Amino acid sequence: MKEYMPSGEISYVFLDGRGNPASSVYTKKGYLSDCQPIAAGGNALWHVIHEDTITFYTVDKNGTLNSSAAAFTGCKTIKKAMPVFTKIGPMLYDDTEAYFGLWYDNAFLKEDRDCVIRESEGEEDVDGCAAYTPKIIGVGYYYGTFSQTIEPISKKPELKYAKNTSSGIKLSWKKESGALGYAIYRKEGSGSYTKIKTISNRNTVSWTDTNVRNEREYTYYIKAYTHNGSQYIYTGKSNLKSAAKVTVATPALTSVKSRKSGQLEEGS
Repeated sequence: MKEYMPSGEISYVFLDGRGNPASSVYTKKGYLSDCQPIAAGGNALWHVIHEDTITFYTVDKNGTLNSSAAAFTGCKTIKKAMPVFTKIGPMLYDDTEAYFGLWYDNAFLKEDRDCVIRESEGEEDVDGCAAYTPKIIGVGYYYGTFSQTIEPISKKPELKYAKNTSSGIKLSWKKESGALGYAIYRKEGSGSYTKIKTISNRNTVSWTDTNVRNEREYTYYIKAYTHNGSQYIYTGKSNLKSAAKVTVATPALTSVKSRKSGQLEEGS
């Protein structure tokens, strides 16, 4: 089944061995899908899948239409799936559709087997890039229908700031809606860069580095990443941001005054 087709009525007729009508046309309330009915035990059988329900239909030799519905168990809703672009960098309107995929459970859903992706109009921004809002419909093991806007991934993401906080150095960056996540790189002082964190939640746009030493300067950059069906693909480096970890010293206690005697008691 590729798409639920709620006609609301089913019409059918019996044929003789020569293919000629052998009964009047029956019209009953019901639904059809584009799966082909089969003959079994003298009955015509087919099923219709809609969201989380599967309905089985039977037409017997007397022309009686029966139906039985059951809810799915163990199936997955594609409302949690993520539309992603499978190529890095701004793409022109005519090229965008070929780089689109639906990412779910660390793999791409296959069109026509797992889902149907309905085309949508692209909206060009000032740079000539396209944003899409495709309609996704579940098929078979997957169910549900949803639409979500997706935008191309920049060749280089934007790191907004790196600043000292009481718990560490906090980073913030601009969200790339077509990406799957981000990788964070850091160097201490004049050292070399190493990857210190992978952010797998595409909606996360900040993170605090708590593994820093006091009065040391750190420099950061990030990369966004996506997937093309066989491998992860990373953007170029973002801009650099630096910050030093500084902890404000707690004032030392030097004396204590006794309320009873009014005298000072020296301490350290």
